[in-house]
Amino acid sequence: MTGDRRDGVVVCVLVCDRDDAASAALLIRSLRDFGGGLSASEVWVMFPSEGEGELGAVLREDLDAAQLEEIRAIELEVESDVARYPFGRKTAACAQAESLAGGRYRTLIWMAPQCLVTGEPDLLALKESAGASFRAVHVRNIGSPSSSEPDAFWQAVYS
Repeated sequence: MTGDRRDGVVVCVLVCDRDDAASAALLIRSLRDFGGGLSASEVWVMFPSEGEGELGAVLREDLDAAQLEEIRAIELEVESDVARYPFGRKTAACAQAESLAGGRYRTLIWMAPQCLVTGEPDLLALKESAGASFRAVHVRNIGSPSSSEPDAFWQAVYS
C-alpha cells in the first residue's frame, strides 16, 4: 500500500473477560511502541454485551489507565445460540467488524488479546492486488492429519 497506511488499517481484538482486557491493553501498547508504520492504526476492542455486564466499564478503565489513543470500544451483540459454540463470539465479532469496516478500511487485522507486537506487522497489511489474506501464528501444523479421525476437540466442534 502506498500513502498513509494507518488510514487504511484497523486492528481488531475481542475481549471476553478481565484477563483479556488486561492482555489487550498490553497488545495495544506493544503495537503503539513497536508497530512502525502501523503504530498509529485505529484499534477496535470488541466485547460481548451478554454475561459480564461490567466488562465494558472495566475495559474502558483499563484502556484509559494505559493512556492509549485511537481506541474504539465496541459492544458486541451475540445471539445466545451463537455464543454457546466454541469460537461463536469470535465469529460474530469478525462479522460485525467486517460490517463496520465496510469500505472505510483497506485492511482489517484481527489479533488475539494474548499477542504482542515486537516489530512492524507490515506483512498483515493487504497489498493492492489482494482481497484477503491469512497469516498463521504457528510455524508447524498443530491440527490433526487429514488421514485420521477427528480427535475429541474437533468432534465437539463438529457436533
